Amino acid sequence: MRVFARAAVLFAASFLLAGCDVLTSYLDSISDGASCTTNEECLGGLCLTDAQGYPEGYCTTPECDGSGCSNIFGAECLSVDGGGPLCFETCSELRPCRTGYDCLAVGADQVCLPSGLGDTYAAAGTIGAPCGNGAECASGTCLTNFVDGYCSITGCSSSDVCGAGSICVQLSDVATDTACLKSCDASRGCRFGYDCFALDAVDSVCAPSDAATQSPVRNPNGVADGAPCSADINCKGGTCIRGATSSEFPGGYCTSLDCAELGGDSAGCNAPSGRSTSCRTISGSSACYVSCAQDSDCRAGYDCIGAATGDGYCGTAGQTSPTAPTAPDTGAGINVVCQSTSISGGRALTFDIAASSVAFAVVPYSQSDLVAPSRLLLPNGQVGANFATDHAFMTVNAGLLQTVAPVIFPAAPQFQSIVQQGGGRYTLEIATTDDAPCYYVLQKSAEGSKIDMNIYLVGVAGITASNAAQNAGVRTMLDAMRRIYNKEGVNIRTVRYFDVAGTDRERYRIVRNINDCYGLVSLSRAPGPTLAEKLSVNVFLIQGFQVAEAEGLLGLSLGAPGVPGVHGNEGAGLVFTSEYLATRADMTGQTLAHEVGHFLGLRHTTEHGGTEADPIQDTPVCSNPDRGSSCPDATNFMFPFSLGSTQETISDGQGFVLRRTLLTQ
Repeated sequence: MRVFARAAVLFAASFLLAGCDVLTSYLDSISDGASCTTNEECLGGLCLTDAQGYPEGYCTTPECDGSGCSNIFGAECLSVDGGGPLCFETCSELRPCRTGYDCLAVGADQVCLPSGLGDTYAAAGTIGAPCGNGAECASGTCLTNFVDGYCSITGCSSSDVCGAGSICVQLSDVATDTACLKSCDASRGCRFGYDCFALDAVDSVCAPSDAATQSPVRNPNGVADGAPCSADINCKGGTCIRGATSSEFPGGYCTSLDCAELGGDSAGCNAPSGRSTSCRTISGSSACYVSCAQDSDCRAGYDCIGAATGDGYCGTAGQTSPTAPTAPDTGAGINVVCQSTSISGGRALTFDIAASSVAFAVVPYSQSDLVAPSRLLLPNGQVGANFATDHAFMTVNAGLLQTVAPVIFPAAPQFQSIVQQGGGRYTLEIATTDDAPCYYVLQKSAEGSKIDMNIYLVGVAGITASNAAQNAGVRTMLDAMRRIYNKEGVNIRTVRYFDVAGTDRERYRIVRNINDCYGLVSLSRAPGPTLAEKLSVNVFLIQGFQVAEAEGLLGLSLGAPGVPGVHGNEGAGLVFTSEYLATRADMTGQTLAHEVGHFLGLRHTTEHGGTEADPIQDTPVCSNPDRGSSCPDATNFMFPFSLGSTQETISDGQGFVLRRTLLTQ
């Protein structure tokens, strides 16, 4: 359902944050960005210490320009403050940095750096930070004609409008063509691709360097477009497309972004010697690809796409522009409405909730643009949920699914009053540029106690739809999930089994690219025509994961919550591995319970780094879940890591959510 390729890269870390479970091997050696005291603790082999300016230590991977980074949640290989390339943990508004660190912009990337570097690197969203659109800037304005975007305020009349650390600058001969630019000096530098230009004897600002505005070369020592890479720093164009994009790029693929703004065709590209390149817009971003006439012109793992028309480029089949999201079925209790009211920054969706309802879900979606919830207004006009504050935990779907954003109410016991209004007309305000988004509403009048599941078998050795119900490993797996959910009065009612066969099985049985999971769950189909049959959870059991940037991955949910009642789309299920089904079926069952929990609306008890926790007040919080079993929530089934031990604790608050989700009948 993602429309913009660049957005897919930015949201990859959020994706893992929201719905994955990983093995304990990552706890024995801590990933990039985690606190540390010795090199031996770090998966990358190096601990940057307090004495070096990194509070409580900072795990990293040296020489990452060749080896890549070691962080399941996302890290980028960068040269910071003139030092050699090291890995720094990526961050965003959905995933802030730990205490002592700020989310700062280095080039086009946002990474966790010591707070003292805030004078050198702009904080995410502030004046001078990189951006793809105005939504990524605190000011709401992104100068997209600047290299990698530039958060700013346009039409400023004085520097007082800009705030500390930035200056109002006239950009052209037109007096009103003004914008706020980040100030700089000898101690406060500019991000990559920018130089510090003197305005007068006193003030200087960060603006695109002459080379950056005239040439696509970002890293002079890098390799050309189309070459293999493991980090952006490898590439002359400054961008390495890897598995976290909308397609699989085996071995990485160097490219030059925004080539259309540098003249298009090959003018904005870094062509390899003796070859030509072309500037193409795929999934909303312009980027450079090596030209070809036949498959043999491309390196191993790549095909000559478009060769038949004489306009070929080296890429992969999954790289073509994604299709629009699948429209939900109508009828049988799922009634789609495509009418809304225009409001500042988006649309207002209105719907009626019965006085007898104890819970409801709203699923807004767009065929063409991003969708994110902003506020829920109660029947009396008051704000019942603000997604920038009290319900910020529910904004994760805007990053995961992008063009569809299911929300459920109440999402925790303390929010019961949202549905206890005696019924009436509610309004969900969403941020989108689509003037015709659609939505559907589901509601229930009583708590549920039964979950129906559709288990899709994708190349699982020795198990098919015909024998799965009798398989000892499958039965043990389901029993483990039952033990957890039964503690809060929820049971598995019906389990249906389906085989994924043919080319789909071969394509998806080993998942090598996280984004392939979107295509996999879109293979799901409603098991029947009734609403009761549609309100079931799609579970895809694969042979295993082999994702380089997420070693040890056990499972993930395409949504938190997932899209309820609708099948055959990219948010309609969850994926997890059968790798341990024969030897640790109980652990596999805990993973199943965990991922289904995400799909039904539960978050991790504590998120990676300890910076965020779920909204449920009776689950313990850990200051650093990377430390594993020492955490007070380590035995909870929604702890972010699988520790190889029993994790079957469930709280009453979690049970409250499970019983009220629209998928529990």
